[in-house]
Amino acid sequence: MSSDFEIRSAISELLTGILRNYDARVPQEGAFDDLRVKQQVAFSDPSTSGPGVLELTVMAMDETINHANRTLRFLAVRVKKSPRGGTVSSTAFHGDKDHLRADLEREQKEPKILMEIVQELLFGLPEETNPDAWR
Repeated sequence: MSSDFEIRSAISELLTGILRNYDARVPQEGAFDDLRVKQQVAFSDPSTSGPGVLELTVMAMDETINHANRTLRFLAVRVKKSPRGGTVSSTAFHGDKDHLRADLEREQKEPKILMEIVQELLFGLPEETNPDAWR
């Protein structure tokens, strides 16, 4: 299983990718194309499971539901524990563009909250095994 250090490093790398494109891709208000980054991570024993995927996505709240949502942005966190497994997700850091950027920059340096979210998502996923390991 990946160590906390490996998961923490993956989160920091993904946040670096998001922040590199953040100002150009995320407007102050209105809808925009999701800003998505993902990375393969061996969440389980590599001898019995393939690598999973950790994905972070900056998204806009749906302003058609409530016009006040036009300036709200958030981070979606998705974890797929293995190539054949399902995906679980959560959200974090809801706020306007500047507030979200500040949260992402803080987490890039020390991903405390995102580590907790990823660990919770991993705990909720069943262990997937590689059938080729049993042949």
